[in-house]
Amino acid sequence: MNNLLLPSVLTYILIMICELVEVGSAPSNYWTNIDGCLSGYNDVIYDNINSLEECKQLCMEETSIVCWSVEYGPEGGSHSKKCQLSIEYSATVTVTKPCGSYVLYSERITLVRRKEASAYLRREGQKLGNHILDIRSCSSRLKCTKFCSTYFDCAAYNFNQNNVVDNCELLTQKMDVSAQSDMVEDEKWNYYEITNRIWQ
Repeated sequence: MNNLLLPSVLTYILIMICELVEVGSAPSNYWTNIDGCLSGYNDVIYDNINSLEECKQLCMEETSIVCWSVEYGPEGGSHSKKCQLSIEYSATVTVTKPCGSYVLYSERITLVRRKEASAYLRREGQKLGNHILDIRSCSSRLKCTKFCSTYFDCAAYNFNQNNVVDNCELLTQKMDVSAQSDMVEDEKWNYYEITNRIWQ
């Protein structure tokens, strides 16, 4: 083979790695109201929110956390017009009952994902800059794949196998729809794409 072609082959050939991802879950856009609340698990708080439905919408649109549940205080109570978002829900922590008439609790119904997921090595010694959804510390690339699989918006990831801190960068875009200048040369990083992820 012509040696001049080797960098191109190493860079652009798709190497498919099929992986079994453990059964997990993601929040859907459907809700269920529960008589109770999650005491001490408020991650994001909004004031002067006019209704429970508005509070739910804020949860679904929140980007700083994966919001699973809300607590809303109707006007006039001790938590009047306060909307509290949480990454926890009844499957992860115990719901306190009763919670009182001053707060309404609702959580998103679980959307279960199937086990199959595939990761493709697209660029070796490169990473996709910008478009960062989340940054995680992972002991292996498989765990980075699992984290990506739990986000609806995660399309790809950068992984640094030479480090164990902040070495998994989840991305909202793939390289094919990103500017060429977004690809950064860095021998410590590899760029992967997620495909065949099925939600049910």
